[in-house]
Amino acid sequence: MEILKKIWLLMIFVLVFFSCSVPSLIVEKKYSTLRINLESVRGWTPAKYEIEAKSGDLVKTAVCTSNSTSMNLDLGLWNINVIAKDSNENIIYQGNASINLSLQTESVTIPLLEESGNCKIIINNESAYSIQSGKPAFIEKIVITANRLGFDSIVKELTNFSDTAIFAGLAGGNWDFLVECKAKSLNDDYTEQTGFYTTYLKNTMTKSIVTGKVQNFIFGITTQTKVTPVIASVASGNVSSGTSLVLTCDTPLSSIKYQKNNDATADYTTPISLAGNNGDVITIKVIGSKNGLESSIINKLTYQIIANTVTPEPQFSPIGGTYNSPQLVTLSCSDINASIYYTVDGVAPTIGNTKYSTPIQINTTTIIKAIAKSDGKDPSGVVSQTYTINMSKVSTPVILPQTGSYDTTTDFSLSSGTAGALIYYTIDGATPTKNSTLYTAPFKLTAGSKTIKAIAVKEGYLDSDVGVGSYTITEPFTGIIIYFEKPDSWSNAFIWFDKDSNGVWETTALGVTPGDMVNYRTGWYKKEVSNTASITFLFNDGTWNNKLNDSGKDFVTTKTIWITKTGSKLFSDPIAPQVPVLNTNPAGGYFSSATVSVTLIVTGTNIVSSSYTLDGTDPKTSGTAINFTNGQIITIGSGMNAGDSKTVKMYSTNNVGEVFKDFTFIKVDSTQTTDVDNLRLYQVMVESFQDGDPYRDYNTGYGPSNHKGDIRGIINALDYIKSLGVNALWLTPIFDSDGTGALDATGYFCRDYFTIDPKFGSLDDAKELVQKAHQKGLYVFLDGVFGHHKGWVKPSPTGKTPSGGSDPVSYPGSLDFYKEVATYWIDTLEIDGWRLDQAYQVSTRNQDKNYWQDIRTVVDAKCLERKNAGKEWGKLGYMVGEIWDSETNIQKWGYDAAGDKGLESCFDFPLRYSLVQVLATQEELGQSGAYNQPASKLVQGYNTHSNYSSFAHPNLMLTNHDLVRFGDLIQRSPSLGYGKENPDYWKRHKAAFSFMAAYTGPITIYYGDEIGDEVPNFKNKGDSGFYDDNVSRSNGQITNFDTNQTDLKNYVTQLMNYRATHRALWDGARTNLLGTATIYADLKIYDTEKIIYILNTSTTTENVNIPQASVGGTKLTEAFTNTVIQPVSGNYTVSASGLSGSFFVVE
Repeated sequence: MEILKKIWLLMIFVLVFFSCSVPSLIVEKKYSTLRINLESVRGWTPAKYEIEAKSGDLVKTAVCTSNSTSMNLDLGLWNINVIAKDSNENIIYQGNASINLSLQTESVTIPLLEESGNCKIIINNESAYSIQSGKPAFIEKIVITANRLGFDSIVKELTNFSDTAIFAGLAGGNWDFLVECKAKSLNDDYTEQTGFYTTYLKNTMTKSIVTGKVQNFIFGITTQTKVTPVIASVASGNVSSGTSLVLTCDTPLSSIKYQKNNDATADYTTPISLAGNNGDVITIKVIGSKNGLESSIINKLTYQIIANTVTPEPQFSPIGGTYNSPQLVTLSCSDINASIYYTVDGVAPTIGNTKYSTPIQINTTTIIKAIAKSDGKDPSGVVSQTYTINMSKVSTPVILPQTGSYDTTTDFSLSSGTAGALIYYTIDGATPTKNSTLYTAPFKLTAGSKTIKAIAVKEGYLDSDVGVGSYTITEPFTGIIIYFEKPDSWSNAFIWFDKDSNGVWETTALGVTPGDMVNYRTGWYKKEVSNTASITFLFNDGTWNNKLNDSGKDFVTTKTIWITKTGSKLFSDPIAPQVPVLNTNPAGGYFSSATVSVTLIVTGTNIVSSSYTLDGTDPKTSGTAINFTNGQIITIGSGMNAGDSKTVKMYSTNNVGEVFKDFTFIKVDSTQTTDVDNLRLYQVMVESFQDGDPYRDYNTGYGPSNHKGDIRGIINALDYIKSLGVNALWLTPIFDSDGTGALDATGYFCRDYFTIDPKFGSLDDAKELVQKAHQKGLYVFLDGVFGHHKGWVKPSPTGKTPSGGSDPVSYPGSLDFYKEVATYWIDTLEIDGWRLDQAYQVSTRNQDKNYWQDIRTVVDAKCLERKNAGKEWGKLGYMVGEIWDSETNIQKWGYDAAGDKGLESCFDFPLRYSLVQVLATQEELGQSGAYNQPASKLVQGYNTHSNYSSFAHPNLMLTNHDLVRFGDLIQRSPSLGYGKENPDYWKRHKAAFSFMAAYTGPITIYYGDEIGDEVPNFKNKGDSGFYDDNVSRSNGQITNFDTNQTDLKNYVTQLMNYRATHRALWDGARTNLLGTATIYADLKIYDTEKIIYILNTSTTTENVNIPQASVGGTKLTEAFTNTVIQPVSGNYTVSASGLSGSFFVVE
């Protein structure tokens, strides 16, 4: 009992003790007061600020009307987002910051970035309104008003259609742009109302302004709102009785009413007779009307009848007034027998003054006084008209970027809204003049305080006002900058990084320095890491709940990089301005219709001007250059005959730079875009040509390249490839080899025929390549290996697989699989055909029949299907087989299919060997006739074509990826043995390419041959570890050429362009004229076109005699020099330089 009592007492004590101690035992939840200061630099006034603070899943919000407030928040890491809105709930600023709160009161200043964008607007007249200068209702002012609820209206004025209005600093979101095209208002007597304008065209367009960008808009004005004034054939004044008055109105489908004196109003249908007695006054009131439009002003015409003894007064067109450009004034008289005399100095004229004969040019304010005098009549009274010329002022230059702080790498650009204006500028604050620096391209500034001043000038305009920009320029950051687009669901963005990629992470804790990133622009953050050459990194949101890396591994970069919210890696700003992109649709080529409509395409940001020529002159500087805007349509073909060509030369410039582009259109008797004989292919070895993506490399392979080639590199080289004058691109295989070895890098041993090799690129990369090649007018051919593979081939999308062994496969068991491969990529990538590797494996050397007939048939059917569906590309279906053998076996395994068609094209190995045997050597020196062969050997090479089916289209090449480069063969030849140091090395290349240019049928150029490429220190197989079947797989070069390389490249381009425009070369019937030890000559004929090709294979100049009777004509004209050769005693004598090919047109 005593024990129980003690227990009860103890329990009561404990209860009382802890009850009294509760306040000191409960853990108090700690918080901190955060003071938030908001800063903005734009003049917009926020009505309220909406603040959201997030820490993990905890969210707190606040709304305030001042730019400073406080929030009580728990300790720890918080992300603060702020949105500032105006009184109409428009978001005008945004900003955010992160802070790690401790017990003490803290403050944070959040800079608010304006949610604004910029736009350039070009107004095009797409209505039927066509009033010319000098006539009433001529549009002299285009007013563009930007409206949005809650914002002040912004007004810009233009003088001409096609000029540019620049709106800067528009809040992001939808804006209404009201466009009004105005003419000077008139009094009822046709005189102008000074300072007043009447609107004749009006449209409203709504556009969404994207923050942080410069957008380009083109508005087509289509709506006329008011009828233009009625025009009288005779202006008010003295007239003879019986004068006929004609009334017109320039508004289509309008009607005219008139009232003569106090007569009833009548519809105008026929000329009005101004008849009366001497001294009578006739008043005519006129008005134009049209359903749906406001009627014209009511004009009043007053005429006084004069005796037939007095000459009627002269008429002026245009009448006097104020004009913004020089005028041509025409004088006339209703008495057609009258002469007109005038002065321009304000003195009353007599018949002794200047007699009018041609329109009078008025460039400055001028008073013209005139009289009319007809024989037998008294002179008229003096009529006076005053012309005031107030020239339009050129639009003030806009300087981008705007005033602020930048570094020495920043490009500064100048633009004027007035099309065709020249801009002169200074960078030292001095007032610019026409003697200052002419702006031609973006420029950089050196470190220090700089002031750019610029004026724009144009003939016939007043000089612009001075544009000014003030800048603080610093040296650029040295190191690596990482830009990151925060995923939409993340509340914050942090980086976890190893500065030197040495395995030691600079970041050791989440959500704190040095893992913090600063706001760069809306949605983007950046991290600057100085003094480093490599960074390993990934991103998180301040926790490990959300992170972003490079497909499961860390990002690594050695240069500034942009990472999108999906993890894509870019090495240039994805939304930064680029130079304009020029195209036409169609993108050049052949046409057979009378004319072809060509759409001019220019895309890009901050475009200053775009122009084109059709006469071959420079579209930037030529006086015949015509300005254009995106989507403008021109017509080509008028006056062109079959064989004629017309080149659209295009130019465009923006704040990033300028670009030129040419598109040639060729008139033919019938459409020839699908004629395979005109194909000029350019072959690239994908794994060695160009490195465009440092993350997609094999880094191993056969041959001397660094084995880093990829699809992106080819995309980057498309402009270069197109510049050579070729019209097709052949890629070595790009399908997945599922490996990392040297053989896999070739692509010729594939495992997945329906997937792009990830070491070359992605499916999107391949689509981009084909699409951009097509935009440049290039066909694209893939390399098909349909006779062997790597083994364990993945099934097709429909479950098919090849049959039999891996090298070769077995047909017909493999036929359906390879049919699917051949057609799948025509639809998926829109390719235009196939090069077929070791084509004999699919034919009677290894199979029971020529299965190319079956595969070609489904390809033909697929192309016909696409053609009938109206597809632009993927309908050529060209297939060319590689059968590295004699002409007999090429016919047996390629062209022939049991008497029917197999393949329609195979590479012309026999003639290729003849060509190198004449100009260099073949690869194997031990065979008879390997080198030092006479020019007549080419006749023998051509004779092999007699073995081929009549439908055959042999394809001639000089080199490919399995052969030794022509340059190395020159060095290997025992009769030559020299390299690039000898001028003849380059001449032999030119001679070989000239022979190819004169070849009837498709031709193929192997990358690098066009610049005389060779492999240093390689002459014989085994040298430097390279062998004949891989030595040509060297790194591709597309820039930084020396003089010899440039000269050869330009010659090849000249040849290809000449071949493209002269059908006799690629499709003409060939007649051999000569085949001697040193001279080879052919006559090529297509329709009425005749071209003689002469090749001199010796090193000295030789005279070549061509009987006139064998070629016809009365003269020969050399293709490139225009040298004319007349026949003498029935012979044309041509002086052929050593190691050269020449083309002569027979006329």
